[in-house]
Amino acid sequence: MASTPGLGAGGTGAGGGGASTSGGAANVAQNPFNLSAERGLSSFNQTHKFTADYLYELPFGHDKRWLTGDAPLRAIFGDWQWSGDWTIASGLPFTPRLLGDVNDVNAGTNGTLRPNLVPGQSVSLAHPSIAEWFNTAAFARPTPGTYGDVRRNSIIGPGSKVFDMAFTKIFPLKEARVLEFRAQATNIFNKPNYSSIDANLNSLTFGRVTAAGAMRQFTMTARFRF
Repeated sequence: MASTPGLGAGGTGAGGGGASTSGGAANVAQNPFNLSAERGLSSFNQTHKFTADYLYELPFGHDKRWLTGDAPLRAIFGDWQWSGDWTIASGLPFTPRLLGDVNDVNAGTNGTLRPNLVPGQSVSLAHPSIAEWFNTAAFARPTPGTYGDVRRNSIIGPGSKVFDMAFTKIFPLKEARVLEFRAQATNIFNKPNYSSIDANLNSLTFGRVTAAGAMRQFTMTARFRF
């Protein structure tokens, strides 16, 4: 196979296009004489993403409806804020590849070749799992000396659901001085959010989930404002 030139970094949306990485990186075409075969979803394409923030001041404490006096209960239950954010998103796309193929390495590249799509097979599964996120039977190694017909970024990876939450306590002091205590939790429900899958046809773990995002973390901070 001839050496394959790089495609300049671009920025295409769901409609697809050439290279789609950002930050100056470049994608390499598997066949420099058929650049139209490189069209596909952008690597940062997400079909759906919902983000919401919330802030609620509990009705107890200074200038609130209840527990407004200088009582011990106000010191414990008064002047609390409940806040957080939700992010629910569909998965990012991945490209099925052939790594370490002798024809690819001889051309001075690696990972540019893609497999063939098996006719009649669907890439997605009705019930994906960690062990098999997509239908591995949908891909086959192309005949030596030929190029695969699978599009770039044709596998949709796992979605994500992240819920962060925080409780903030305000201690009013003299004049405009306040002491703020904050307890914050990221991924409060400790839900696994899978972030990567093995899309290498040559790999023994082809089709498996290979990485997950951060699990629940707690952070406590104190701040004096004046």
